[in-house]
Amino acid sequence: LPPQSLAEVDVVFHVAGYAHALDERDGEAKHQHSTVEATRNLLEACADARVGKVVFISTVKAVTDPGTQVADESWAEMPTSAYGRAKRRAEELLLAWGEVPGRSVTVLRPPLLMGQGARGNLNRMFEAIHARQFPPLPDFHNQRSLLHVDDLVAAMLHVHAHHGAAGAVFFVAYPHPY
Repeated sequence: LPPQSLAEVDVVFHVAGYAHALDERDGEAKHQHSTVEATRNLLEACADARVGKVVFISTVKAVTDPGTQVADESWAEMPTSAYGRAKRRAEELLLAWGEVPGRSVTVLRPPLLMGQGARGNLNRMFEAIHARQFPPLPDFHNQRSLLHVDDLVAAMLHVHAHHGAAGAVFFVAYPHPY
């Protein structure tokens, strides 16, 4: 990324990455290249252009699944997937970059996102329910955190506006599981 493309930019909202958590066919290398190396390149360009702030969209997969426990920002268990490991490594690069005076980084870890254009099984399930083609399911006692993409954007703008968020990692989800 040429530094001139970031001329007069105050904040970068880093939302790019290889987002196929369940597709491990390409293994570590694809996740490493698409997430970690791309983040490293972006940070070099930000430094060259003197961009002072980055808000990074990571994932709850950057830590291991807590099972039946409730995870919060103190949950530091290492991820088990190539996707989660790459996101965690990108977070580490970003947070180290943000320790330099004049720079700040905030990491947001959203769960499964829903909203217009979302891909994946959740959207297909919503479409089937809307078409009255989804059968009732028994209670599997399987709860997941969710977030609408609009609320993620609101969280991004919120942490951008608050200097106290610099250097922090936040889980962003609705207060109750589904």
